[in-house]
Amino acid sequence: MTTVEAREPVAQQRLFGLPISAVNYDQVIDLVHQQLDDDASGMLTIDATNTMGLAASRSNPRLTSAMTTYDHLLPDGRPLLWTMRWKETPLEDTVAGPHLVERLLSSLTRPVRIGLVGTYDEEYKRIEEEGRNRFPHARFVVHIDVTPGDITPDTVREATDRLRANGVQLVFVCLGVPRQYYWTALAKEQSDALVCISVGGAFSYLIGNSHVPHKIIQRAGLWWLHRLVREPRRLLPRYLKYNSLFVWYLVRDSLKGGPIANTEDRRQPAVYS
Repeated sequence: MTTVEAREPVAQQRLFGLPISAVNYDQVIDLVHQQLDDDASGMLTIDATNTMGLAASRSNPRLTSAMTTYDHLLPDGRPLLWTMRWKETPLEDTVAGPHLVERLLSSLTRPVRIGLVGTYDEEYKRIEEEGRNRFPHARFVVHIDVTPGDITPDTVREATDRLRANGVQLVFVCLGVPRQYYWTALAKEQSDALVCISVGGAFSYLIGNSHVPHKIIQRAGLWWLHRLVREPRRLLPRYLKYNSLFVWYLVRDSLKGGPIANTEDRRQPAVYS
């Protein structure tokens, strides 16, 4: 077993009752590398969390339960950055899923076996090819296709068995909200993979299906508008619902001095739909 230095505690700020880690890209990448070098510490789970995930969790106890199993929920989006700064939590910048994926794959200094959960077969082939061309130490070895429907312990166990059989060390879960949270929460109990990161559609940026806006647009907090212009039919209903809910819950919590406690029992059945 490789000996690694003890990790420094990570500062966190609770938003909507969930702990958001106050970290930057380099810190997240360091956490991943430490985990990959430590073969006896269980699975490290990370998510690039946005306003949709936080807002949806307020009305979905099962989603809240799944999100609380994560080791680190990262602030992906300017609204989370601004809110954390408003709550006096020092934070340099957001940790956006597309940037995190690219930086992490670029940082690998030795071969790492990678599994992808979600995406279509054609997309996976392009991701695999991009990995070979741009990231010499990223070995994409398994693609897990998750069919629509419930995320159950049995379906996740089948997937984690395949990951284990192929010696996967790093898993990216690309199922979107809320399904990637359900899948990861169950996989954390079953898999020998060392790191599992849920990143939604981040890989679509890597292969050119989606486009990262100019840094000025990102700093202004208008990445959402950049995406909306390109995919209005798909994104307009989502943004109207979840961005509005995010603002509503934030204002309501502030007036009440904190998020309203969820009195429902968090011990949920192990079937997530």
